[in-house]
Amino acid sequence: MKRILTFLLFAGLLSLCSQVVASQQEKKEEKQELKTEISTEIPKPSLPIYTPGGRRDPFKNLLAKGEGEKKTEGGAGGASTQPQFSFESLHLVGIMKVGRQYTAVMIGTQEFPLYIRVGNRFTDGFILSIDDSKVVFRRLREGRSPLAKPKDIVKELTL
Repeated sequence: MKRILTFLLFAGLLSLCSQVVASQQEKKEEKQELKTEISTEIPKPSLPIYTPGGRRDPFKNLLAKGEGEKKTEGGAGGASTQPQFSFESLHLVGIMKVGRQYTAVMIGTQEFPLYIRVGNRFTDGFILSIDDSKVVFRRLREGRSPLAKPKDIVKELTL
């Protein structure tokens, strides 16, 4: 009798373990099915695509030199040779002599110093000459229209 009871108890325990193992395998299969369904529904991340449409690319590195960039020519500090302001808006602060060439120090509307040499261009003309006390500017246009006869504007250093 004891043998029969232990046999029945052992058989019941074995069937219970097999049911637990079968249910765990079913759960694994369900999880894998869900993973495949989710992976097909969610698109994979991709890099952003930018179409400029005539605008500057905001993702472009501004510090790197590109193929299409022009090298700026100019005076001290890498300033452009053709500032986008008029000579009339400048105030003469000082004149320096570096070697054999004079350099004028002028302040614009934003009170930043500009180092100007002979030949520097502005929107309305260019610097004709600089000596120890004055700067001579040749005005070629007034606004957007060219002048029939160029005018020379002299700014003297005031102490």
